[in-house]
Amino acid sequence: MSDRVDLGAWGGLDPHSNYGVVGIDTKIALLRQGPTRPVSVSIRPSFTSLLGPSEVWVGNASIDLSVSRAFGPVSPYVGVATSGSLAVETSDDVDLDSTAADHALAYAGLSYRWRALVLSAEVEKGELFSFGLRIGTRF
Repeated sequence: MSDRVDLGAWGGLDPHSNYGVVGIDTKIALLRQGPTRPVSVSIRPSFTSLLGPSEVWVGNASIDLSVSRAFGPVSPYVGVATSGSLAVETSDDVDLDSTAADHALAYAGLSYRWRALVLSAEVEKGELFSFGLRIGTRF
């Protein structure tokens, strides 16, 4: 969108079921690494929703704060995040209460950029420990 704001979207479907997920996020640069600033700081709000089943709606909103430093094409980063989820039953067959949950986590990762290709590896520590690998592009 601009040199300080990125917009992202994602989604997925299981072709053997009746559901999928869709989400959007925006990454906003608060500080940019430069001659007088040794690191970049950004904030990223996001929203994800369950698609498909008419009996339930599930959504998640989150926000994270990250700090990174670029060394040529390699950028290590660390951050913290908090999220809240809401599940609402919408079936005519049962009457279940809605439920909500919130979580916080810390993460660290390493990103490598080559032309438009971006490769990243990340670890997260919240209630569970997890890791992920991402392949993406910038345009």
